[in-house]
Amino acid sequence: VIPFLVLAVGVDNMFVLAHALQRQGQALPLAERVAAALSAAGPSITLAACCELLAFIAIGLDFVLQVTVFVSCLALDAHRVEQHRVDCAPCIFIRPRAQPLHATRSYGGYEAGSEDAPPHLH
Repeated sequence: VIPFLVLAVGVDNMFVLAHALQRQGQALPLAERVAAALSAAGPSITLAACCELLAFIAIGLDFVLQVTVFVSCLALDAHRVEQHRVDCAPCIFIRPRAQPLHATRSYGGYEAGSEDAPPHLH
């Protein structure tokens, strides 16, 4: 995609320059017509090139943020889901659907009263 964007930007600048050269009077020598065309279209092309450069830098920054910050947040969210925590309040646990609806307390990964819990939790 990037090569096509670069090509499109370059072609656009070429059309701007060609149009600026065509607007110059034929009575002037070629060097003066090219100079006048560049002075007329130069600021526009320079500004467009600067904006495109910033856009490509932004795309690069976006990529860096995706592979660092977003992946970290994604891993933290996956950990939260595996721990059965609520998304907006991760300090609150939710019971998986397979558990009974009665209230239970969890101690060190065991539920009070469960068969696999240590004897002091029965």
